[in-house]
Amino acid sequence: MKLLYCTMLLLISCGSDKKHTQSYNGFKEKNEGLGERIVQIMQKNEIPGGVIGFSENENTVSLKSFGFIDKENEISTQNTSRFRIASISKPITAIGILKLVEQGKLKLGDNIVELLRHGGFATENIIDSNWEKITVENLLNHTGGWVHSDYNDPMFISKQISKEFKIPSPPSSSAVINYMLIQSLDYEPGTRYSYSNFGYNVLGRIIEIKTGLTYGEYIQEEVLTPLGISNTVLGKTKLSKKFKRESQYYDFPGASKVSSVYSDENNKVPRPQGGFYLEAMDSHGGWISTAEDLLQIIDNLETILKKETIDMMLSAPKHLETNRNNYYSMGWNVSVNNGRTVYWHTGSLPGTSATLVKFNADTSFVALFNSRDRNFTFLNEINDVIVNHLENRK
Repeated sequence: MKLLYCTMLLLISCGSDKKHTQSYNGFKEKNEGLGERIVQIMQKNEIPGGVIGFSENENTVSLKSFGFIDKENEISTQNTSRFRIASISKPITAIGILKLVEQGKLKLGDNIVELLRHGGFATENIIDSNWEKITVENLLNHTGGWVHSDYNDPMFISKQISKEFKIPSPPSSSAVINYMLIQSLDYEPGTRYSYSNFGYNVLGRIIEIKTGLTYGEYIQEEVLTPLGISNTVLGKTKLSKKFKRESQYYDFPGASKVSSVYSDENNKVPRPQGGFYLEAMDSHGGWISTAEDLLQIIDNLETILKKETIDMMLSAPKHLETNRNNYYSMGWNVSVNNGRTVYWHTGSLPGTSATLVKFNADTSFVALFNSRDRNFTFLNEINDVIVNHLENRK
C-alpha cells in the first residue's frame, strides 16, 4: 500500500493534556519550497482548495492553506476551514469500538448477528449462514465477507435499496443493513481482506446498540471531547445544511451530473452535492474536520486508549496470510520498515481527497482538499512530494 499525504499554514493550540503549540512561521522556516510545489500539483489537477499540516514532537503544528473553499464567491481557504474527510472517519470509528472493548462492553470476537438481533435488525431474514461467522474484529480489519466495487457498494445505491423496500430515498444506515442481510456474502468471513465501507456502517450501529447513544454522540463524548476537539462534526449532504467554515465540494472538471438520491428531487446534481447520502455514511465516511483536529487525534491516541490497545489496533491480522510489513489493521493502514512503523488512512469521495499519516514517532501530517481528480492520481503526487520533502529536509 502506498502512503498518501498532506497540507499546511499557521500553528494553533489544541485542548488536551498534550497541546499543540501556537506558531505562525514554522511552516515557512522548515518547509521552504513545499508550498509552491503543492500549488503546482493542485493547479495541474484543477483542485480548488485545501489545507496541509504537520505536527512535530507532538506539540507544534504548522499549517498552510491553498486556494478557495468557495471558488464562485472567491472565499479563500483558511487553516481553520472544515472539509469532508471521507474514510478517515474509519479510524475514528475504530477508536470508538476499541474504547468499548477496553470498558468490557464489547469483545472483538462477538458475533455481529447476535448484536444486530439485539438491536432490532431483521436478522430472521438472513439467507447466508456465513453471516453467523462474522465478528467485530472482521469488521475492523475488512475481512467480513463482502467484496464491493464503486458500482455495487451498498452505501452508494440508495435508490436501489429504497425501491427494494418500497421506502423513500435515501434509506438510513440501518435500512442498508437490513438490505444486506438478505444478500449472500462473497467469501467466508476471516479468510481474506476486501475493503468494505459497509462493515464500518455496521460498527457504527454496534456502538449505538451497546451504548444507547447515537453514533455521533458517543464519538463526541468518548473520543473528541477528551481531546478538546470542537470543529469535528458529522457532515450533511445538502449544501443548505453546510457548517460554518465548511468548504464547498467540487467534482472533477467535465464530470457528469447524476440523479439526486432524494426521491422527491427529480433534478440532476453534481455528485458531491446530492449524488450520495452522507448522513448514512456516518461511521465509515461522514465526518467533517479541520487539519488541526485530525493531527490532534493521531498524535494523542494514548489519551483515549491504553498502550496495549493501541498496539493491538496497529498489529497485523493474525489469521490472514498477509504481508506482515504492509497491511490493514483495525482502522489503519500500516507499514513496517527497518523497525519504523508508519500508519495512515486516506479518504476519497467525489469532492474530497484527504490523508492522515503518522510518519514517524515525532512527525504526523494531514492533507484535506475539496475535490478529487478523474484518475485518482492527485493524492499520490501529493504523497510523493511530501514524503520526499520530509525525508530530505534538514
